[in-house]
Amino acid sequence: MKNIGGIGCAPPTPTTPTMCTVSATTGGDGSITKPYVVTMSTLFDKTPPIKPAINLVSSISTTISGKAEVFSKVEIYKKGSFVNTKLGETQANETGAFKFNTKPLLPGTVIIAYAIDSAGNTSESTNITVSDKTPPSAPKVDSMKSTTKTITGVAEKNAIVKAYVGSKEIGKSKADNIFGAFKITIKPQKAGTVVMVYSTDAAGNKSVGTKVVVGK
Repeated sequence: MKNIGGIGCAPPTPTTPTMCTVSATTGGDGSITKPYVVTMSTLFDKTPPIKPAINLVSSISTTISGKAEVFSKVEIYKKGSFVNTKLGETQANETGAFKFNTKPLLPGTVIIAYAIDSAGNTSESTNITVSDKTPPSAPKVDSMKSTTKTITGVAEKNAIVKAYVGSKEIGKSKADNIFGAFKITIKPQKAGTVVMVYSTDAAGNKSVGTKVVVGK
């Protein structure tokens, strides 16, 4: 028991608050009343919690989860060009785990999280960038004839566009960075041939295929 200004206090531990025994005098004879115990953890806790750890977040995630100080409040923000936008807050449980429900965020979005303990101390921030797991839209492909030597259409900008007959790749190209236009050079295909065209973005996400049947 340590005496602080006439108050006897037991030092706090990470799981035990500071407990202090306080004695008061009454009357003019200086008599001491019965000591009593008060909790003063908030008064003496000036140590910020460690910054939270955030699990990987992708563009298809609907939760932001991780670990923080036990029972701490976790505030979550989306980084902006000038001002950060608060997405919301949640509380870590008895093991420090936390989970926050969210709408899917765009790839490249920076998430910022802080932990705030019961004494109001705020941790350093943790930043994480939303990864791209969203497949591009299926490419739009122009009609083909048996004399067609190029497959044309529009896909996601800068995507790699590949054409297949069955499992065989018959050509590929890169969509431009302005409109997403592409042009794939191929050998003419017989009428009735089924050509499947797919696009793959820079993160490696592959679209569903677009089916084109070669006309006469």
